Amino acid sequence: MSHAVEVDQSGKIGAKGPTAVAFSDRVDHKILIPPTVKRECVRTLKPQGKTGKKSNAHKKAVATLRGTLKPDRVITTEELLEQFGK
Repeated sequence: MSHAVEVDQSGKIGAKGPTAVAFSDRVDHKILIPPTVKRECVRTLKPQGKTGKKSNAHKKAVATLRGTLKPDRVITTEELLEQFGK
C-alpha cells in the first residue's frame, strides 16, 4: 500500500535557532533539534573533518539531488517510517 507523505524542514541545520523536521498525511511525526544539540553535534563531528558543504558527502548529495549522480538506493516509505518508530 503506497501513499504520499509530506516532509518539511524548518530552520536550517546551520542556523542558530532550532531545526524542526516533520512529515504528515496518513502518518504524523515531528522532530525538534534544539540549538544546543546541533552545537554539540558540530563540536563532536568537526574535529573528525565532518563539515557540511566541504565534505565529499555534501558534494555527492547535491549531485544526486540535481540528477547528475544516480542514487545507490531509494528508501521506501516503510524503511523511513521504521526510523521514526512507526
